[in-house]
Amino acid sequence: MADRAKYLTLVVALYAVGMCVLVAAVAALFDREFLEVMVNLAPALIICFLGVIIHGLRHDLDS
Repeated sequence: MADRAKYLTLVVALYAVGMCVLVAAVAALFDREFLEVMVNLAPALIICFLGVIIHGLRHDLDS
């Protein structure tokens, strides 16, 4: 079980890094502040982030 928790933590961390890179790209593309874009996209990012966690847990419980 500890290995699964480590794997889920790794996936969530990589997903968070990927989201930050995408938000930074959007901020640079539209010439806006990173924090401003992050705040504007926060609801969508949180929903996607929770979806990834739930999806990962469902796969973990199926195996």
